[in-house]
Amino acid sequence: MSESSIIIGIVQNIAILLTFSMLYDYWWADDEKFKNLFVKILVGGVLGGIGIVLMLAPWTFYPGLVFDTRSIMLSVSGLFFGSIPTLIAMLVTGTYRFVMGGDGMWMGIAVIFSSGTIGILWQKLRFVREKKNNLFGLFTMGLLVHIVMLICTIFLPADKIWQTLKIIALPVIIIYPLGTMLLGFLMQSRKKHWFTRKALKESEERFRSYVDSAPVGVFVADENGNYTDVNDTTAFITGYSKTELLSMNLIDIIPSDGQDTAGKHFQKVVETGQSSGEIPFTKKNGSPGYWMINAVMLSDKRFLGFVTDITDRRQSELALHDSQKNFEDVTKNLPDGVLIANEDGKILFSNKRLQEMLGYTNEELLTMTGWDMTRTEDISVLKERMKKRLKGIGHIINYDRILIRKDGTEVFTDFSTTTTKWMGKTLPMAIIRDITEKKKIEKELEKYRENLEESVNERTKEIETKNIKVTESQQAMAYLLEDMNQASVQLRKSNEQLEIANKEMEAFSYSVSHDLRAPLTRMDGFSGALIDMYKDKIDEKGVHYLKRIKASSKLMAQLIDDMLSLSRISRQQISLSNINISNISNKIIKRYQRLEPERKIDIKIEDGIEINCDMQLITILFENVLSNAWKFTSKNTKTIIEIGTKTIKDKKVIFIKDNGVGFDMKYSEKVFMPFQRLHTESEFTGTGIGMATVFRIIKRHNANIWVESEAEDLSAGKAGGTTFYLNF
Repeated sequence: MSESSIIIGIVQNIAILLTFSMLYDYWWADDEKFKNLFVKILVGGVLGGIGIVLMLAPWTFYPGLVFDTRSIMLSVSGLFFGSIPTLIAMLVTGTYRFVMGGDGMWMGIAVIFSSGTIGILWQKLRFVREKKNNLFGLFTMGLLVHIVMLICTIFLPADKIWQTLKIIALPVIIIYPLGTMLLGFLMQSRKKHWFTRKALKESEERFRSYVDSAPVGVFVADENGNYTDVNDTTAFITGYSKTELLSMNLIDIIPSDGQDTAGKHFQKVVETGQSSGEIPFTKKNGSPGYWMINAVMLSDKRFLGFVTDITDRRQSELALHDSQKNFEDVTKNLPDGVLIANEDGKILFSNKRLQEMLGYTNEELLTMTGWDMTRTEDISVLKERMKKRLKGIGHIINYDRILIRKDGTEVFTDFSTTTTKWMGKTLPMAIIRDITEKKKIEKELEKYRENLEESVNERTKEIETKNIKVTESQQAMAYLLEDMNQASVQLRKSNEQLEIANKEMEAFSYSVSHDLRAPLTRMDGFSGALIDMYKDKIDEKGVHYLKRIKASSKLMAQLIDDMLSLSRISRQQISLSNINISNISNKIIKRYQRLEPERKIDIKIEDGIEINCDMQLITILFENVLSNAWKFTSKNTKTIIEIGTKTIKDKKVIFIKDNGVGFDMKYSEKVFMPFQRLHTESEFTGTGIGMATVFRIIKRHNANIWVESEAEDLSAGKAGGTTFYLNF
């Protein structure tokens, strides 16, 4: 047996094995379970034919003893084609080898049946565990097949066994397992390639189905902005048919005053890969519209856009703007100042007359509170008056009040207070008239009266002159009273207009809160769908952005819920009764324990704590306080929460204490303010509404709440903790 004949034999066998792999790629790579018995028998016959071809191109050790790569082909066949085709191939090649005869006949037949059998068993046993065909596994199978092949030399004539082993053992152990591994790897690559093509086709079909049935508008445009695909919702939003849109460009439906905004939006998509924003468009019937668009750049430089029609929302915003402008127009030319503030005295609105009266600009006033223009000695009395004012909704209270101008001088005012609806809330409103001159006249009159008796004889002429002035002053006061009556009429009209405007704004606030839910729900659902269906096509950064969109939409939805809840608390009727808050607290804590059973906790709740309060509101209060305690102790090895009572300054108070991270007491004023957070979102999640809700419930009960806390300092080994105190 010459070296050149071995090389030629190997090359011929390699070519035939490549044909074997092509058969697998084009005829067998899809799922075997979909093939009937006839197909499997037919494929087995073809595989047997390939085995015969391999046996027709062998390298001959000596006449009657030949070697080829049928052992590789049959073992790999058992691994990839399965039992029936491989058994047929074994039968065909075994029969042919029997016909060939020679000293090596029985060894050849043994190799045929052992190789195919090992491949079949390897598929049944090893693949069940590994679920994949790695190179090491393929090499191991090849090594096993050809160790058995060497053992099969026992079927040779006794005087030929040792001679044959000395010559073939090393090549068989080194070359054949590598050949098995390489052929198996090629077959596996073809199978993976087929699965990839199948997955891509299924993905495209799913995407097509999604575009056609999505509840929001979806379109695809090429890099020049020409529509290449649109769904029915996009056609419905624009009023055009799908056929019409597919012959148009994105810019065709955008009005001239919105094209600059649209251009910047799509330029951002090109530069960053995604963008979102509001863009105006013109419907087919010529009416204006607005849509919220979220666009991403696809790998082939096409735009994928998701659009939601927000025309109704924008029209509502314009209506609110007009309503607010009407309110400003009504109050702009009033002879009296108009002021609206929140419960804490922060100024929310001022008219032009008030700005002139106090010497401040509108921008300056909007950064101030009513107490910034009040004498220090008057603040406590006026704050108490405001509390009573908020309880007496709808009534007008008049009193004199001294205000401090920007230059530090005092202005005497007639202060008429009532309440009004502003941004969905019932807030204090004041009509303020400057009576400084009137006060001066009154002081002069008082001075005249005190000195009248002493001056009767000595200053008769002077008194007569002053009496004339007094008469003129009285006449001026009469005119002033007439002006005040006219102003009262104007005030009533203004109040009626304000009530209408406030109702419109309250309706708008409610509509916005609810209309925001639908796009947020869609953002959450679609971003989740994109992650689930296209995570293997979107890079890691894209998936990260989608997850951030999903998380942000959920946070915004929660924020809307919290804001609505906060708003409802101010309007809700209170029904007082004796409530056992020990039972309420136990139920809340047990619910948290069921959600996190693995957390180590130490809960102490004093039995029989009762207070006279509203059942629904006090439950909301303890939900928020205990939710904070549970959240801010989550990073501790053990959660400790204690609820009980104690006496402080002869008053019985309820305390809720935890061993959480705590905070610096210099920020304690922010705890009960809306949207104020003492920890970052990455540390602890939340909307910043919970403790503002607690504070509002406390005030509805005319109760008190305060907090004591100590911030955790891990570097110094210092533990944290927070205690809330309630006094009903």
